[in-house]
Amino acid sequence: MKQQNKKLAKQVKIGIVFIVLFFIISKPAPAAERANLLTIKILTLNLHNGIDMNNQSNLTRFAQLIAAEQPDIIALQEVQRNHLHHLQVSGYRSIAGPNVNCVFFRFGNALFTRHKIVYHRHHYLPGQKEQRGVDEVAIEIDGQYLRVLNTHIGLGRDEQKQQIDEISRISRYLPGPLIITGDFNLEPFHELLTDFNFNEVSSGIAFYKTYPAVQPRFHIDQIWHNDYFQSVEARPVLWQGSDHLPVVAGLKLMNAGSFPEQVAIPDPTLQHNPLLPDVEDYPAKTRLAIDLRNTFCSLSGSIQVPIKKRFSVKARYNGRESELGIIYSKTIDLRDYFSYSRMRSKAAWEFSAATNLSGESRLEWSQYYRWGNQSGSKIVFASGGQQPNWSWEQYYLPLEPLRLMIGVNGDSELTIGTAIAPAKNHTIELQYITGRTENRYSLNWNYSI
Repeated sequence: MKQQNKKLAKQVKIGIVFIVLFFIISKPAPAAERANLLTIKILTLNLHNGIDMNNQSNLTRFAQLIAAEQPDIIALQEVQRNHLHHLQVSGYRSIAGPNVNCVFFRFGNALFTRHKIVYHRHHYLPGQKEQRGVDEVAIEIDGQYLRVLNTHIGLGRDEQKQQIDEISRISRYLPGPLIITGDFNLEPFHELLTDFNFNEVSSGIAFYKTYPAVQPRFHIDQIWHNDYFQSVEARPVLWQGSDHLPVVAGLKLMNAGSFPEQVAIPDPTLQHNPLLPDVEDYPAKTRLAIDLRNTFCSLSGSIQVPIKKRFSVKARYNGRESELGIIYSKTIDLRDYFSYSRMRSKAAWEFSAATNLSGESRLEWSQYYRWGNQSGSKIVFASGGQQPNWSWEQYYLPLEPLRLMIGVNGDSELTIGTAIAPAKNHTIELQYITGRTENRYSLNWNYSI
């Protein structure tokens, strides 16, 4: 009996050991190990505005190409917005990234994926020719996260350098697995890509050429990746639907990344200068202004304080009476609407309603446009109150610390002014105003917090 009990106890111990071993073996691998099992297939293609070399539509053939290759991610360039419903392939989500936005014509990049999109956004690239951009898309695949930048670089050498530098700058804000793909209009060994801190999929695998599609001579359609990935496949696809050949790459995720937060990336096109306010900061700043005029030594002042994302309150004293109002502000990137005409500017619009102690009301629409880093315009339309019903001011910065201004208003007054910024967020401006009945001087001090 004792021997049977010992034998049973031994069998129980062996069973427990097997159960423990089973749970150890079947335990999920750490995230880094799971990432090693994830291989991503990505395809990039310049769609040639939806036509082949014979000016025939290539959209149906594109769907056939995708059905044959079955990539996880598709990055397209030269796509019209109205192409997207023709390009829909079963199981894929699409994201449009137009760089040219007109009423009836929207043109740029697009990205398709079979997987979950965490977020996406569009960045404009610098350049004075055709407006270019880059789409940033964060994707989740089988519990792993990565980002893709899809772009189309310009043709001029100067703008190519600016655009490569800008993509590099954007990438530095994006931690974790990152893929950069598109039509670079440069070959991977070009000197402008010497310091591009990424790996091109063809290096170490097979060098190929993608343009023109018939007898290709240049390798300008590329897929780059950071050290989170390892290239396992890189090849062109012999497809005659465009003037470029598609490129297919297999990328093995070697290290897992954390959840991709949408980090803020500063816009480099507008440098901060208190003499020419940033459009993004224009409605969000607390501002204090004092105006001393030589006409009867009149003193006026105002303070504006934000109370919500787009709302602020403003109190003003004009030398005779006090006024209190509320302001609604909105910023607009004009490249979203006029990029085809190469308009490079941003705008801040403010709508305000104010009343004074006498019960008189005033409505005002203020438009501020910043045209790059040296000039800006301000247009104001008003109704009621003692101010002119409209005014226009044009600013120009010949030097960084000096601003010149010229303006006119509805009272037929001409204003000429010069301003300096003696300290951060401070401006002092001297104005000379000439009108039909009198001439006067004005000394303004403005401070924004």
